[in-house]
Amino acid sequence: MANHKYYGINTNICQTKGERDYGTFIDEKMLHVHHTYDVTIFQTPHFGQKKGYRQVYRMTVKASSHREALSYLYRMFNVADLIPKDYHARFMSTGDIVLIDEGIKGQVYYRLCPEGWKKINRLHLH
Repeated sequence: MANHKYYGINTNICQTKGERDYGTFIDEKMLHVHHTYDVTIFQTPHFGQKKGYRQVYRMTVKASSHREALSYLYRMFNVADLIPKDYHARFMSTGDIVLIDEGIKGQVYYRLCPEGWKKINRLHLH
């Protein structure tokens, strides 16, 4: 069995007497397949508060996955030169929540925790 990786496509090839059995999967990031996500950032008025989340910014992000979109947002809202001119909230930090809305595919909420982004229930947004 040989493993081949080219142009973002990973192919496992099993070869027997002229026959090939292909098990193929596509690595979306390598193929630059991007999805457009509608993202909303929620923050509390003061760092460390557990209640009182409010929407502070909404935008569209092109990314290959939720993980990539969250990384992009974290960088954008923590580097002063990258922050959009119409953003008037604090830097993104622990406890902040991001909603990724994929339309008919549904909505997913993530909270920034000390160990990284964690998927949460909508119920945490009060």
